[in-house]
Amino acid sequence: MDVKMGKENIIISGFDELEVLKIAMKIETDGEKYYRSVLNKTSDERVKRTFKRLADDESSHYEKFKGMFEVELRGRNIDPDSVDGEEGLFTYMETGIFNKDAEAESVKDAVLNGEIVELRSILFYKELLKQSKAEGNKQMLNEIIEQEQMHFNILKSWEAAV
Repeated sequence: MDVKMGKENIIISGFDELEVLKIAMKIETDGEKYYRSVLNKTSDERVKRTFKRLADDESSHYEKFKGMFEVELRGRNIDPDSVDGEEGLFTYMETGIFNKDAEAESVKDAVLNGEIVELRSILFYKELLKQSKAEGNKQMLNEIIEQEQMHFNILKSWEAAV
């Protein structure tokens, strides 16, 4: 799989749907961990509620991608329990979607980093949507893209406040 990140798009070529779904699952687990890490950096209950909601949504997205991954495995007559969901994720780092070393020094950093990640996730999922064949997957991807856009908007609204 080849992933190229431009300023306004992400191009995925030569991909296997399983590989892309593994990357999507990893994006969501990293996002959840990141948002949960912010909870310890503030005493502001409004900020905590916002970042808890973002983390919970990322967890929900992970579960949806995991379901798509398992359906794809079963379609190939592969037992989902026999597959390591993180095997072969070297290409994940090449996507540039989430900087694994991202550490928010402040709530403002968390908001700005979150905005970048949400935008990159949206671009990645839109590219995945273009190449997805299953109608159920397309519908789910559209829902996740809408939620990621909502996350971006929430973070953008916090930008001036922090």
